[in-house]
Amino acid sequence: MNLQEQIYRIQGMMGLLHENDLPIEVRRRLNFSKERILKTLRGFILEQFKDVSKEKLIPSVFKTMTDEIMFDSGIFDLEETLPPSTFTEISNKIRNYLESEYKVDIENYYDSIFELGDDDSTFCFIKHSDLSMNIQFNRGFGDCVDGWYNFLGKYGSYFPDLDWNDIKSGLDQKPNQKFLIKKPLEGHLYHYYFTVLKRIPY
Repeated sequence: MNLQEQIYRIQGMMGLLHENDLPIEVRRRLNFSKERILKTLRGFILEQFKDVSKEKLIPSVFKTMTDEIMFDSGIFDLEETLPPSTFTEISNKIRNYLESEYKVDIENYYDSIFELGDDDSTFCFIKHSDLSMNIQFNRGFGDCVDGWYNFLGKYGSYFPDLDWNDIKSGLDQKPNQKFLIKKPLEGHLYHYYFTVLKRIPY
């Protein structure tokens, strides 16, 4: 597709209301499953929830997602070619679509993070190549963080598809016990196991 054809496609976006009317370059990004889009948005939330208020964070994650779509679909490459008003309106159309489809889910997800409250115990995140963590064969790392919110802010975005509240409840019930949360290539690209635990003094 040459530059002029790309411009025609982008100009065709003006006034569009439905996802199926968007150019295919944009639909490839928007046509991720709902679960995949929510996973990406939740990852953004988990990375920032400790430091940014809900009122600022929710708009921010949708802007970030919009920018990713604009970049992946090649629209950013045409920023200097398109009239500024056209470029801005395209961005607004994509963002409005995302917010109309996912804003309620993301607001509820943000609220759910705080349902169980913080916990000043020590939580550990372990990436290991050997299931039994045999020191002779194992590769990876382990890190322990004081405070549940600190832990979640540091490692929760690794796997935003997980129910971290459910994991936290399990850790509370069985402290000092390792919980395997991911196997190699289980919804991620790593050839590693991932384990968490809540460490408290005996």
